[in-house]
Amino acid sequence: MKLQAMQILREWHARIRVAHKAHIKSAAKVDGYNKWLGVPATILAAIVGTAVFASWENASGTWLRVFFGLLSVAAAVLASLQTSLNYKEVAEFHRKAAGRYAAIRRKLEEMLATYTDENPCDCEELEPIGAEWADIEGSAPSLSQRLYEKIRGQVERDEARRK
Repeated sequence: MKLQAMQILREWHARIRVAHKAHIKSAAKVDGYNKWLGVPATILAAIVGTAVFASWENASGTWLRVFFGLLSVAAAVLASLQTSLNYKEVAEFHRKAAGRYAAIRRKLEEMLATYTDENPCDCEELEPIGAEWADIEGSAPSLSQRLYEKIRGQVERDEARRK
């Protein structure tokens, strides 16, 4: 039974590493999305705001009015997308989940450093970690399956190199 606990400990450590790294990458990705929407929205709003102060009567034709009207609509659309998609908050949720996974990962690494197959841990020692993991899973934002699989492959390659 104790050797089974060591196998569980090693498997959990690998899976927690995947979740930790995936949430870090997700936070960075979502932060990027926020910038890709926010920067153009700000620039377009500044251009449109400046154009309002320009003399519309002196504009050489209606195409300039249409152009600034389209810029105004584009700025409004980007700003509303940024607000409704709430990327900043989603990124923060990923960062919090990554932090909580990191804490579990460190506990598991401490256990792996303390116990061996000759001196294994008890299954009871894993129960609070499993409960904490379940709590994180219940509150963490979803991860992209593609990203999760990519990170899992990296972690598996790292584990194979260590052996």
